[in-house]
Parts: sequence; C-alpha cells; structure tokens
Amino acid sequence: MDILDKFLKLYSYKFDKGYPDMNDEQDILLLESILKKEFNIILEGTLDPSGWRKPISQGPNKGKDKRDVLRDKIRKEDEVEVETNEGEIINVKLDNSIKIPEDWNGSRINIGSGYTTSDIIKTEEFGGLENVTAKSEAIQAIAVAIRLKKSSDIEIEDINIENVGDVAEKGLTSIKDKNTKEDLVNWYQDPKNKGWATSTINTANAIANSPFIQGGQEYFTFWQDDFVDEIYKTFNLIKSKTDKSNIISVVSDDKWNPSDMFVSTAEGYSKLRGILNQIDFENIQEYNGIINDLFCDGEVIGISLKKSQKGLPQIKEFNQEACKTRSSAGTIGDLKFKEYVISPGGGGIEIHVLDKNGDTLKLNLRNFSGTSGFSGEIKGTEAAGGKVGIAAINTYLEDKNFIPTSPLEVVKNLLPKTGEPTKAYMDKFKSLWDKHIGTNFNNWFNQAEDKHKTTRYFALHVIDALEKSLNKDKLLTDLFQYGGSSIKDISSTFAKSGK
Repeated sequence: MDILDKFLKLYSYKFDKGYPDMNDEQDILLLESILKKEFNIILEGTLDPSGWRKPISQGPNKGKDKRDVLRDKIRKEDEVEVETNEGEIINVKLDNSIKIPEDWNGSRINIGSGYTTSDIIKTEEFGGLENVTAKSEAIQAIAVAIRLKKSSDIEIEDINIENVGDVAEKGLTSIKDKNTKEDLVNWYQDPKNKGWATSTINTANAIANSPFIQGGQEYFTFWQDDFVDEIYKTFNLIKSKTDKSNIISVVSDDKWNPSDMFVSTAEGYSKLRGILNQIDFENIQEYNGIINDLFCDGEVIGISLKKSQKGLPQIKEFNQEACKTRSSAGTIGDLKFKEYVISPGGGGIEIHVLDKNGDTLKLNLRNFSGTSGFSGEIKGTEAAGGKVGIAAINTYLEDKNFIPTSPLEVVKNLLPKTGEPTKAYMDKFKSLWDKHIGTNFNNWFNQAEDKHKTTRYFALHVIDALEKSLNKDKLLTDLFQYGGSSIKDISSTFAKSGK
C-alpha cells in the first residue's frame, strides 16, 4: 500500500472526488500523466514497426502519418522521448541527417545516442496519451501573460485564441505554432477541464497581485523556451565545475530552483540574458546573487506552479533573506529534532522535527518504488512532497559510509534469488535493529514484505548516522532544506503558488 498511500496523500486534491474516477475520461488522462511524470511509469509503449505504419487516431496530429510527423521532427532537429534498457524515459535530440525513406515500413533506423526508431515512445504527438501536466502548465503560463498584459483580474473567458495569439508574440515563443495555440485553447475550453480552468485563472490573478510584481511595469512570460533553458544550463555548468565533495554535486536543478515559468520585465530580460552570455561564474553564490537581486527588484521572477483550491492561492517567497520588505514565510529555517516514529508492520521510519513556529515537519524514509527506490520525502506546511535521495543523504551525513551507495547491492544480499541472505548484511541489520528498536528482529524479518526489509535496512542506517552526529539538528535542517528546494548557500530565490 506504500505507493497508493503516497499517491492519495500527494495527488488526491487534483481529482474532484479526491481519487481518480475510472469512469471519467479526464481523471484517467490526469492519472496517466501523473504516473508517467512522477513515478516514471510508462503508460504508452514504444513504437514497433507495425505501430509506425498505423495512422494517428487522436491528439494534435490526428489523421497524419506517424512517419511524416517523425520526418518533420527530424527536419526541425526536435527531441523525441525514448525508453532506455533500464526502463527510464529520456529525451534524444534528432539530427537532420537522419533519413526516413519514403517507402519505410517501420523497421529499425538509428536515431543517435545508441537508440533506434523502435525505442521511441508513443507520446501524444504520435497519437499517444494526452500530457495533462504539460497542457496545464502551458495554459497557466498563457493566463499569467494575459493577466499581466491586461493589468486587471481576468475571467475564464479571457483565455481565448485571440488573446493567446497576442501574448504568444511576446515572450511565450514556445506556443507560437498555430496548431499548438488552438489545441491548448480547445483543451482549456473543454467542459471536462473546468477544474483546471478555475485553478488557472485564480493562480494568474494571485501572481499578478503578489508583492513580487511591480505595478506600472510591462512583464513578459517565459515557459519551456531557450531563455529558461539558459538559466538552468548556467546552473548545471557551475555544478559541473564544483568539487565532488560539495553538496551541490548531487543537487538537481529543481532543488536549486523549482520554477516552472519565469516572468520578466524587458530590462530584467536584457540584464539576465546579457549576464548569461558574458559571465563565467566561479561559484553558485555569485550566480544566485544575480538571480536574487533581479527577483527582489521585480525584474525576473521564477514561479513554481501548484494547482490551487477554491479562491486565490497563496504566493510565497522562498530563500530570499535580502528582500526585507517582503515575506519570507516560505523559507525553511533552523529545525529541532523531535522524535523518531517507527512503523511496527511496515519498514518506513519517520523523523519528526519542529520548525520555527513549533509546527511538526516529517521526513519519511522508505522505498517509493519496488525494493530499491529508497529516499526521504518531506511532509509539512512548508515543503510537502520534497524528496531527498540517497546521494544527498549520504553527502550531508558525517558518516560518509553509513549506507551502501548501490541499493541493488543491498537487494542482492538481503533478498537473494536463491539461498539465504548474506550473513554480513544480516548481522549488520540485526545489530542496528537491536540498537534502535529492540527485540523480535527475527520474527519481523520472517513476516515482512521484501520492500519493507530493504526500507528498514536503509532507514536504520540513517538513524544510526544521525545519532552519531555531533549536531543532529543542523544535519536534519540541511536534509529538510534540500527536500524543500531551500538549500542554504545553494538554492536561489523563487516564488511558489498554491495552498
């Protein structure tokens, strides 16, 4: 029930009934989109030879030949999604030198990076499932752009093809294509998507009325374009030059700044664009100084989007101590250890801490997929849903060898396909159990599910390392800040919309 429990706690608000109604087409599409994006579960398979020969039956390219769509993407040097041998989803850029013969029957053709046409996933453009997340984000960016241009609150009816076409010429270059604009507006206006439409308008109005937007300024909106790409490419370049012993080496770009879109004045855009093209940053602090100053001045503002409930969502500022005139309610400050909560039946262990307001935040240590997907997940008012992976945990904790770096190695030794678990692993497991839990190890191990065994093995190593630390509060603060994209001296400023 672990994955179901996680799903309901994190995503129930997205569904009208609090859960996906399998008789509701839109609920099914949303469910499929979440599973693909958040759990890396591929719902549409790859395109085999026969699949390439079938016309597209749904989506923006309905009626077209898949092979022609692929040829067009090759011509534009666009990207396609492929499935790796490990079952992961990655993007591969197509080179315009790839040749697709006119009489192609779908047989394997190399597309670069070691992949072929048979590895390409049947995404929406090839007639696959609708990407609800991408559509909702695009519409949200459009709504913000329309609201900022209008300078007064908008209504659902303001999201129309005329207004979308207008803002697409200023900033939102990623939706300039006529078919893209029409597809997004049709999706938005579909009665089945009324909940998304309401959330979109509420969020756009809240962002425009937030203290980060300065009145009298003309703003432009950016989403999934080269400007946004350059912002994150600069971070990753700095990261690549940083010593591997530094925590930044395991920080993903969404932990640095989880913004889904940026709004910018013309001057802010020119400033940052020029800086990105001219300055070779020595460290992340230097780069953050630029990002933070532009945020404080209301010139370039990154925004993390969350679907809102009824009414206007809250817009919170994260990681900005320098903007004294603005609220810092979203910042995760120093935390104090409270307690460990150990599930008697399952394998998970929760670490509870107290924030600056005396509220309890929780770090749930468990497997989130199978027997080897161990990580920590933060629950609480300031950072719900934030993840802390093994690499980050291992980097922060003082006992660098507290946990095996390979979860698969743990699975191999605790859950061998044949024979008994490795004695060394079992001895270590029992010693940690006896130290932090007490008796009945053998009874629990013999009855526990496999995923609970590896979960508890990992979790007990984390607990043990924390107990050996000279400053448990600081280490826990670091872990919570990482999960909440609020890493001291690393995360940059951003705003977050949502409840």
